[in-house]
Amino acid sequence: MGIDPQPQGPVTAVSVLDKASLFQTQAEAIHAGRSERQEIERIAHRRSELSTALQALDRALTITRGVAALEGIAPFDKAIDDGYEKFRRKFTQGNSSNATFKAALTKVQGAAAQREAMAKQAWEAWVGARLDALPSNRDALLSSDERKDVRERRALLAKIRTALPTPSDIRAFATTYELLLDTLQQQPELPNELIDILDRLSARSPLMLSDLSDDDIALLRSTPVAEQIQLRRRDA
Repeated sequence: MGIDPQPQGPVTAVSVLDKASLFQTQAEAIHAGRSERQEIERIAHRRSELSTALQALDRALTITRGVAALEGIAPFDKAIDDGYEKFRRKFTQGNSSNATFKAALTKVQGAAAQREAMAKQAWEAWVGARLDALPSNRDALLSSDERKDVRERRALLAKIRTALPTPSDIRAFATTYELLLDTLQQQPELPNELIDILDRLSARSPLMLSDLSDDDIALLRSTPVAEQIQLRRRDA
């Protein structure tokens, strides 16, 4: 019995349709997989942005708590909406759109900025009041090295004042301030006339003896600063 080499038409047609349907199903599955991966990557990216903003908010709250704990600081009782409840409600309802994440990100960043501004304003006022309370013109009787230390400490305190304070900044200010205050409080109050003479003696250009009056010399002799003054002939 011979074999018919011709393929059965209906069978071949069904096979092609089956393959076409299978290819279509596979293509849809691949596309769905790609879309799912893209969605996962999108949410992961948005989540990373929000996480970074939340870390910044946590740092701002740490700074605020540190400043609020200082003596004489009024409590920060102003409530700030960080948008958490609204974001949580939308997200649990399945709304994970870019707009939802962006709204939450804007709220968190705004809350951090507000807290930082409040802390910085309170910190600058608090530091300024303490710097103003430091005894002035009491370092005139100190040695040159000691006066240099006083200037450096004052400069450090002024620098710390202008920055948003971290806990370490607050500790550094307290330590430096106490050292500076102790140094200055050990020195006597000096009359303004004497301070003026000492400033003239400390100027770069040398002060001639003829530039000092008898009262100036008598004033210098009446204080311990006389032991720090030397007289020399110009051509000696």
